[in-house]
Amino acid sequence: DGSGVVAPRAFRRTIGDFHTPFAGWRQHDAQEFLSIFLAGLSEDVNRTAAKPYIELKDSEGRPDEVVAQEYWTAHCRREQSAVAALFSGQFKSVLRCKVCGHENAAFDPFSFMPISLPEHD
Repeated sequence: DGSGVVAPRAFRRTIGDFHTPFAGWRQHDAQEFLSIFLAGLSEDVNRTAAKPYIELKDSEGRPDEVVAQEYWTAHCRREQSAVAALFSGQFKSVLRCKVCGHENAAFDPFSFMPISLPEHD
């Protein structure tokens, strides 16, 4: 009838078998658990058998859209799962030389973007 209670003991035990810090009954961070769970699930359903190393070129002043697409294509060659498709994005970072001012942009994949929530008094 759907009104029963489900105890997730078996699920929790299985997670502890694959990631030992989650074994036992200590309290853990929910974001860390979700990150590990989704990474494991993504790896299990990843359709890429061999994950090739892909060397990415420097941005060299090219448009962000071009460089971002190169990074995304490289990411998708290694990660072909529904989890990666639903929970991945790109984060742009720029390295700038303090001496000559040369810049290099990178668009790294992420699954989680932690944000700080303001505290209210």
